[in-house]
Amino acid sequence: MCQYIETMMVDDDNIVNLYYHNRRLNATLHHISYLNERVEIEKYVYPLIEKMKKESPGIKISNYKARLLYDKDGVIDVTLSPYKIREVRTLKCVICDQIEYSYKSADRAKLNELFAMRSDCDDIIIIKDGMVTDTSICNVAFWDGKRWFTPQYPLLKGIRRETLLEGHVIKEENIPLSTIKRYSKICLFNAMIPFGVLEIGTDNICLP
Repeated sequence: MCQYIETMMVDDDNIVNLYYHNRRLNATLHHISYLNERVEIEKYVYPLIEKMKKESPGIKISNYKARLLYDKDGVIDVTLSPYKIREVRTLKCVICDQIEYSYKSADRAKLNELFAMRSDCDDIIIIKDGMVTDTSICNVAFWDGKRWFTPQYPLLKGIRRETLLEGHVIKEENIPLSTIKRYSKICLFNAMIPFGVLEIGTDNICLP
């Protein structure tokens, strides 16, 4: 049976972008199941936060990752753990026209297979049908000297990407593989990695 995940940042005891996570999770459930009952993420995550605070009085739950696992029948498991951003300095472009990851599936076999092709680089940029999509774990945006552009058709429409688009911080645009070096830098971001934290010069991107 297919399983899916929703990964959220917990900062100052609160789930970041909770509204968007709830919306995506329930949209996925609507697609894969006949459940009519809406799942509220906070009903699963906040009890874990309170349990941790009772066990360690005075602790502030910040930079934690909440991970909710579910399938067509509902929530299976939820965990809460400290999170540390993995250092990324170099990227390798990997071509794969067959990959699909429209929904945040727990099955990352194909993504892991592509990640293994990174050679001596830290991560990959997945190229599909000649266009830039995502890294193995992040959405991306490119800086042209004036503004940030994100691929119009990523593998996964991430939560932070959605908030950045709505806030007009980034703009959608098709980014062909052949145009990568026209940009000066790339920014990697996801629900756990804030925008602007991981920026890499395009000179550190290895083309096929």
